[in-house]
Amino acid sequence: MKSGINTYDWEMLAHDSSSRHGAFILRSEVLKLYRSFLRLSYKVEDKARRKELQYWIRSDFDSNKNHTEEEVIKMAISRGKLSLRELEQTIMIAK
Repeated sequence: MKSGINTYDWEMLAHDSSSRHGAFILRSEVLKLYRSFLRLSYKVEDKARRKELQYWIRSDFDSNKNHTEEEVIKMAISRGKLSLRELEQTIMIAK
C-alpha cells in the first residue's frame, strides 16, 4: 500500500522546513544586529544625538523589513555589519 505523500511532496516539505529554518536564522541575525546598533547608540553621550541616532537605526531597519528574498536579506546584513563597524569607529574617535 502506497502512502498518500509522494516523493515530490516529501522534497517540498523538506525544502519548506529548511526555508523556515533559514528564515529563522536570518531573523535572529537581523535582531542581533539591531540590538548591537542600539547598544552602540548608548555610547553617544549627547542625549539629542543619541535619540537622533536611535531614530535613524529604527527607520533604517523599518525601511528594510519587507524584504523576503534570502540573498537580499544577507546583503543587507552584510552592509549593516559594515555600517556598525564604521559607526563604532566614529563614536570611539569622537570621544
